[in-house]
This record gives sequence, structure tokens and C-alpha cells, in this order.
Amino acid sequence: MRAARWVAVGDSFTAGTGDDPQHGGWVARTANALARADRVGGFRNLAAPGARLAAVLHDQVPLVVDRVEIISAIAGANDLMARRVNPAIVLGQIDELLDWALNHADLVLTCTCPNFLVSRSVQLPRLAARIDTVNEHVEQRRTGAAGRLVVVDAHAVLAEPALWATDGIHANPRGHERLAETATPLLEQTTLPLR
Repeated sequence: MRAARWVAVGDSFTAGTGDDPQHGGWVARTANALARADRVGGFRNLAAPGARLAAVLHDQVPLVVDRVEIISAIAGANDLMARRVNPAIVLGQIDELLDWALNHADLVLTCTCPNFLVSRSVQLPRLAARIDTVNEHVEQRRTGAAGRLVVVDAHAVLAEPALWATDGIHANPRGHERLAETATPLLEQTTLPLR
């Protein structure tokens, strides 16, 4: 069986902002770990820093022409941190992104939304409420995806302020490492390659 092909779409959280450039972020770290085990045969990262969900759907999704074994689809943080947010629109776009990914890959990787600005979270109750709403929705999607949606609990993994960069909105290299350490065994437990 051939090794799985992996395409990543998303924002800076997937693009690897905050990580050491040679590692490329936690999604790339995870793909590279699986490649060393001959589980992943190709990785393409289309994520763009600053991208909102609409941009991911409009600009990145159309670039994925062929069906692949794995898609990581992670976005929404920039939408949640906007001054004015319509939660229904954000959830609808998350559903659109996950539906697309599930239709174009055998396995989809996503994550819960971490607690951005964790060191100041008590001062940001509206943001915390938005994050909770999204994370509950992602968990519902995982439950209904029959094992095809793998969810990394980034909210729990990045609960320590020490894992964040000084800007408070990007994981630092240790944070990216922790996420990859969590994601890799979750994917190793799947039946990759799936076809």
C-alpha cells in the first residue's frame, strides 16, 4: 500500500507561525514524523497567515484538485478574534470546510480552538465564549464523522502560557512541538494509508 498524500489548508496556526522555520509548524512536524515511518508520502501546505475561513474556502480549497488520503483543515481563529463576529456564520463556514475535506480525503485532521491570549483570558470573556462554542461544535462533528475526523485538543495542549509566543496568538516552538507530539500518535492509530 502506498504512503498517504497529505494536503493542509488553514491560517497561521497551520502555516507554522511562531515555530522555528526549519520545522514549519506542528502540522508539518506531524507529517514529517509520519513520513519517517513511511505512513505519509507527500505533504503540501497551502495555509496562509491571517486567512479567515472565507479566504480558506475561496483561495485554498480550489487548489486541491485531486482526492488525497489526508486533509488537515484548520481555520477560524482570525474570525473569532474579529471585533464583530456572527457565530452562526463562523460555524456555517467551519461546517463547509469540514464537509469539503471529508468529501475529498479519507481522513481529516482538525483541532479545537486554543485559548488565544491565555494569559489574559479572564479579561476576554466574549472571546472565551466564542472559543467554547466552536469547540463544542467541532466535538459534535467528530462524534458524527464515523472515525474519519481526527481532532487534536489544542485548547488543552496549549493551556500553559509558556507554550505561547510573546504575541499571545501564536504557539512558540515548544507549543508546536507539543501539538505534534499529540497529533502524531492519534494519526498513527488510524489505518493509514487507507487505500
